[in-house]
Amino acid sequence: PENRARIIETLDEMEQMVEAAMTFAREETANEETRKIDLTALVESAVEDLAETGRPIAFIGEGDPRVYPCRPLSIKRAFGNLAANALNFGDTVEVSVRDADDGGLWIEIADDGPGIPVEQREQVFEPFFRIEESRNRDTGGIGLGMAIARTAIRAHGGEIYLEESQKSGLLARIYLPPAQPQ
Repeated sequence: PENRARIIETLDEMEQMVEAAMTFAREETANEETRKIDLTALVESAVEDLAETGRPIAFIGEGDPRVYPCRPLSIKRAFGNLAANALNFGDTVEVSVRDADDGGLWIEIADDGPGIPVEQREQVFEPFFRIEESRNRDTGGIGLGMAIARTAIRAHGGEIYLEESQKSGLLARIYLPPAQPQ
């Protein structure tokens, strides 16, 4: 019975990994239609949803509308993956949306957790790479969230930067370039 339980647990974990890998490979939102949305409202709403579940996350700064052409589900997934990591490793998380100097936008997620060592900040975007090496999905996931987030943001011509936050944790910064005239 013990071996059977371990085998079933391993098979469940393998199934989840395969599903996640397939999602990563397909990038299901790649076929999503681009449309203009209020990006600030999208992020603020996602933060409110997380806060309502008792998670220690808050939207800070200006809530000014920022209309941006994008694939909303893709952006929401990228933001959600970064916010989930911040919530897993930090005691408090602060999120903001602000204008970039070049006309683009920044979405910033700051936590007060342990951060990510500088030498691993690029590695965390590789599929299946995990800083936390136990096999426990509750403490480290399966290592696709950051890769999916980067794929989604790069599909919009943007980038994700990982830096040390002022709260001594991690600051994940999503940069989205200026909207192209249509």
